[in-house]
Amino acid sequence: MTFEEFVAEHGIGMDAKLITGDPVKEHPMFHWQVSLTIPDHPGSLNLVYRMGSAHVTRDRDWFSWAPRKQLICAVLKRSDAGRWFEKVRGYLGHGQWVYFPKPPEAHDVLQCVALDSQGLEGNPTYEEWASEYGYDPDSREGERIFKACQEQARKLLSWLGYELTGKLIQCEEE
Repeated sequence: MTFEEFVAEHGIGMDAKLITGDPVKEHPMFHWQVSLTIPDHPGSLNLVYRMGSAHVTRDRDWFSWAPRKQLICAVLKRSDAGRWFEKVRGYLGHGQWVYFPKPPEAHDVLQCVALDSQGLEGNPTYEEWASEYGYDPDSREGERIFKACQEQARKLLSWLGYELTGKLIQCEEE
């Protein structure tokens, strides 16, 4: 079963809200607050999902889409808004196409969470995990990522329970 089939089989829905984007950085990312739900299933899985700047859509009517407005509002509050708008102006080309972040899909979010959770199996300590994934065992940044993976895995297990989490982790990538 693929992650997409898992989402369809269980009727998993998702709400994604763009909370910030930083196209000025060397490796720009868009941050989404996502909430995954299953009909007639208690609770939801709420987390921040990050996507690189290649996940965009293009549109001429760029003010019509609500997350675009959220992004613009977030940018206007930034101290380096001028630099950001210079970068956006570079996206304007023939026909005035503008590129904006495309919301994530539920199966992509679940795939990332499942793979991060699976990476913790057999690596109960940060040092073992760091060795497996090429992080310096003395790296605070690496340890922060390890703890974030642990927290995500706890949230996933709490939301889906042991049986569905096991099925999710057995899903195959497309």
